[in-house]
Amino acid sequence: MFRQLTLTNFKAHRTTNVALAPVTLLSGLNSTGKSSVLQSILLIEQNCDRYASDFLKLNGDWVRLGTGSDIHFEGAQTSELKLLLTGDEGLRYEIEAESQTDGRIRITSKKSEPSAARLFPQYLSAERIGPRTSFPTGEDEVRIKAGYLGTRGEYTFQYLAEIVSDVALPNPRLRHPEAISDDLFHNIEKWMGEISPGVRLEALPMKQADITVPSFYYSGSRKHRPTNVGFGVTYSLPIVVAILNARPHSLVLMENPEAHLHPEGQIALARLMARAAEDVQFIVESHSDHILNGLCVAVACDGVPPERMALNYFQRSALEAEVKRIDILPNGRLSEWPSGFFDQNQAALMKIMRAQRRQQ
Repeated sequence: MFRQLTLTNFKAHRTTNVALAPVTLLSGLNSTGKSSVLQSILLIEQNCDRYASDFLKLNGDWVRLGTGSDIHFEGAQTSELKLLLTGDEGLRYEIEAESQTDGRIRITSKKSEPSAARLFPQYLSAERIGPRTSFPTGEDEVRIKAGYLGTRGEYTFQYLAEIVSDVALPNPRLRHPEAISDDLFHNIEKWMGEISPGVRLEALPMKQADITVPSFYYSGSRKHRPTNVGFGVTYSLPIVVAILNARPHSLVLMENPEAHLHPEGQIALARLMARAAEDVQFIVESHSDHILNGLCVAVACDGVPPERMALNYFQRSALEAEVKRIDILPNGRLSEWPSGFFDQNQAALMKIMRAQRRQQ
């Protein structure tokens, strides 16, 4: 389990320490350095190969960051750049590098404990694939069968086609209350029912065409193409699959899991994530107060230990990102509520009340 990420001269971060926990929530205004946290972890993974170049691979399958000048902190006093990810039992990934005048970043030191280990995160970006009549078949079938969904969730239906009836929930404690078995596919359907009640899934592989054809249907209804079902159903499916399919000691990175979901579905998703985080780590960027509330409900009502949560509130001062750690208390309240931290609902209500008083 990772416990801290330290970024030095990386994008908006001069020197930033980000507290990590089984569930880490990254929140704050736009362009305050939240996405840089996920990007730094993906950059570490992209450069984990012991036979990699002497220069940071900034553009690859995991992340595309441009040139060295794009990622080197604008106010840096030195050419140094450092990424340090540490955790329990000596777990450590460290990259030290220097920005070059030709736009490259030269690696000066690279360490990992255990030696040469890879992170292999499950990463779902904010730019996930929406409803389609078919989805592409990925070439790395072994990896997809093991649960890789693609950074845009593009292989989710291909994975579902592989596990229709012979894969059990990795964590039986995530069995849906109405499920009749520990079958993974069955439980995915049941948890998706919290988003769209009664929804059923079908994924038909068409290997000669290198596509998977998806369908949704409801009890007593005919099959529907994803383009004829609510956008949020397709968009949230990779999130639900990633949570339920997460293996012990795995790392799951998510951007905006709340996208296109109604508030009740967002809270259900956050509570499920909190339950799954017993031996899985989730690092989530979100702008949703419903996701935050779902985590608080999980602590107050579901018996989830508060130390399982780390809330990081990002702000920006001139060029530099700043982060503040906030804790969820055992009663579900927050240790503090700084100005700007998910307070717009209250601020809007106060404005309405003042306007109503003026009109009386």
